[in-house]
Amino acid sequence: MNEYRKEASEVLNEAPWTIWKIGFKVVLPTLLFVFVATWLMGIGSIASQPMKAVQKTMDADNMIYNYEWFKQMNGNISASAIQIHNAQGRVDQFKADAGERSEWDRTDKEEYSRLTTTLLGLQNHRESMVAEYNARSKMVNKSIFKGKDLPETVQ
Repeated sequence: MNEYRKEASEVLNEAPWTIWKIGFKVVLPTLLFVFVATWLMGIGSIASQPMKAVQKTMDADNMIYNYEWFKQMNGNISASAIQIHNAQGRVDQFKADAGERSEWDRTDKEEYSRLTTTLLGLQNHRESMVAEYNARSKMVNKSIFKGKDLPETVQ
């Protein structure tokens, strides 16, 4: 029985060291491997971002969408110039027909206000479209799909 206790005591004394040995030989290298693998995957992901950007830009659907957007927006800007011209003509015609402003009644003032508000709204909308067109024209990943028949910028 003495021999059994002696052996049990030796095993119990060596148990903590055995656990540390397993930790250093198995667990620590495994954790280190996982950390390094995760780090390398992160580096790989960062390194692949430029290629993903190029693939997204050169995607056929993206190319067609951007080409059509520039064509449509250029047409909308041209049409808005005509709408503004027509609205300005209506304001000018109203002023000519209504006579002196001091002689206007309430309905004349309201109609003039409505016409000028419409004109201002059309002008502001055109400015927004022009700003968006010009901003996209400056974007490298968008402007390459504009086409040669469209202006670089719109005024």
